[in-house]
Amino acid sequence: MSCYEGEWGSIVIPSAQWAKFKKEIRNAWNAWQDENYKQAMRMWTSISQDESDETAREKFDNIRHRAGEVSNRHSYHVDTVDWAAIRDHMLGRQCRNFYKPRKSWFNKATNRTRRISHSDWSITFINDKREVRWYVGWNNHAIERSRVHPTPCKMFYMLNHMAWTGKSGGTITSDNEYNRDAYGTPTEERYGK
Repeated sequence: MSCYEGEWGSIVIPSAQWAKFKKEIRNAWNAWQDENYKQAMRMWTSISQDESDETAREKFDNIRHRAGEVSNRHSYHVDTVDWAAIRDHMLGRQCRNFYKPRKSWFNKATNRTRRISHSDWSITFINDKREVRWYVGWNNHAIERSRVHPTPCKMFYMLNHMAWTGKSGGTITSDNEYNRDAYGTPTEERYGK
């Protein structure tokens, strides 16, 4: 059933844990991007080893169809691969050619990265305040999709297992269309001491 929803909030991280917190989130993002590249190369190898163009094209169309199904379906199990991005990069803009994957397609986060985002969600680091901001745009099942991604999963795991200090913490507010229709108040997740 359809449910449009969104989520936003900011949390101040204890100073002793700020560097580790950011590093763990970056590592989760980078591992996910490595997996995307690895799967794209498997797809490339599978298709490019065929001797006949017809067989390669048929195989490519099957993989493209699978990528389309994965990106368009409404089941939210954890799939560690961004098939839609792989498909878009490998097919190009006009969907006529087939390009060999490049590592540059799958951007990595560094210690200078201030924002990590993907389709519905974004994580922003405000270094001078030791603050992390979480945002999920208003969309159908957006929170559900966002929270199964490995990077936000890591962020929420760390938030739930953090040793909070006096001036750290914050809230994440969630809302959905049913709550708004009933004139309800948004839900809040509180973090802190």
